[in-house]
Amino acid sequence: MDYWAVPALNFADENGFVPLTELLDKESMDYGINIVDHAILPMKESIVVIRQLTQALQKLQSVFYMPQEEN
Repeated sequence: MDYWAVPALNFADENGFVPLTELLDKESMDYGINIVDHAILPMKESIVVIRQLTQALQKLQSVFYMPQEEN
């Protein structure tokens, strides 16, 4: 038996989780998967840029807030 991990929601009037595949029709699921497929590459590149920016800001912060030596 194969298992497929899918997002699920837990409603107050339900016992347990309801898979997203039971809430949406096939066309809506296909459309959502298509959106995710097209968004992965731009998100991957954005995450790299955000990490680089975060590292640069941390370096600048350490330079500006470094305790100065007393003479």
